[in-house]
Amino acid sequence: MPPAKKSRALQAGSGNSSRAKRKRVDADNTATNDSENDQTHKQLRRDDSPDLGALSTDAASSHEVLFGIPWLPFQSPFEGDMCLEVVTPSTKYEKGCIRLHGPRGHWNMDATFSLSFASIENIIFMRNRKLSAGKKNAYEVLVVPTSATGVAPLSQKHAQPIAFVLPDRKIDAQDYGSMATGVSKNTSVISLLKNALNERLAEFNKTVTDLSQEDNTSNPIFRIETTLNPVSATNLEKKTKGYSPLRLLQFLGGEVLFRAKAVTLCIPTQQLYEIRLILASEKNKTVGASLVLSVPHPLEETASPNGPDSCKYALLAFYGLSVTLAKSIYRFAEERNIKLELNQQHFYDYAANRPVTGWCPFPPGLKEKIFAKTG
Repeated sequence: MPPAKKSRALQAGSGNSSRAKRKRVDADNTATNDSENDQTHKQLRRDDSPDLGALSTDAASSHEVLFGIPWLPFQSPFEGDMCLEVVTPSTKYEKGCIRLHGPRGHWNMDATFSLSFASIENIIFMRNRKLSAGKKNAYEVLVVPTSATGVAPLSQKHAQPIAFVLPDRKIDAQDYGSMATGVSKNTSVISLLKNALNERLAEFNKTVTDLSQEDNTSNPIFRIETTLNPVSATNLEKKTKGYSPLRLLQFLGGEVLFRAKAVTLCIPTQQLYEIRLILASEKNKTVGASLVLSVPHPLEETASPNGPDSCKYALLAFYGLSVTLAKSIYRFAEERNIKLELNQQHFYDYAANRPVTGWCPFPPGLKEKIFAKTG
């Protein structure tokens, strides 16, 4: 717990007995707080590196740290360097939790954020695609709370995934926890973190989705560089004026992932009500494609006595897709039994966004013709 602040001197009041009583209480509080502050200053190291005693002050006797890594760069829920811990069950978190400490340079090291494993939907490891990442920021990790799946981050301020980067290095003296004790010096940080997380996720029949070693040829997932239009009545519409920057849309085994600076969305396939693929035609030639994902809003039922049209869905419209990915999207929907709608739209000038028509159904024979040409 953070040390209590020193009590301010009380203003003089009426009555000698009341004044004396206040002085005794003041003196007791000051002595207690001075003692606590002395202990805190002893715990925090001058070089600003994490101290295990300070890191584990919160209910230290009721749980153990499986694995801890100091000073990882976080993008969410806080931006800056934080310490990450995977801990066993405690009185507060019966299923164990992920804890964050910091940020670096903070005057104490009490936990600032905790997430129970019972509330985690998925944890994804990915290779960092930034060319300048290097070994220090080699991997990206996304921890998705159940409350932050689907389009919840667009409408709920505090429903956000945890995002941070991991280095490509072996464990060393700065790493700590029971799983870091006695292991080979050749053990990598990412493998030990994965083992610690899987140990706690096993109780919920889940494992880390590890895409850290995948490449473009060996892994079946595919990526699309695209643009997400603002979504009506959401935070995304407020954050972006016009189109959001070009970012990555990834189709994983069990979810669709969209990552941009303004928002990160992780949509489990079971939350996808419909995938609509629109092929753009110009002078009888297919020149582009768009994708619209229908996802129910948080707390809205996916089925209704009045039919699916009575439910409220967010329409995520992605533009600027390559036509060659149409077949991959088609197969993705079919293999997961997701409703798929195929449309076409005619343009005078596709690059200048001058449409002739709105969305039209595919005419007979066009589906076979289009998908026969795509790889």
